[in-house]
Amino acid sequence: MAIPKLKKENVIEAIKFIDKNGIPPQYQSTQYDLISEDNKKYPPKYFIAVANHIENKTEITTDI
Repeated sequence: MAIPKLKKENVIEAIKFIDKNGIPPQYQSTQYDLISEDNKKYPPKYFIAVANHIENKTEITTDI
């Protein structure tokens, strides 16, 4: 999965989206987590997919 160009606003909105909607079971992290300033953990691939969805109106998927 290539990392798209994202803005700070996309990252903030992705955090809000995931906090509100949760993380689907199939997108749970297996090894690494992104950790927010308030110590919440997010699966990196899903996080990027959500931020990309917010910026580019793409489908939320972690497929390569």
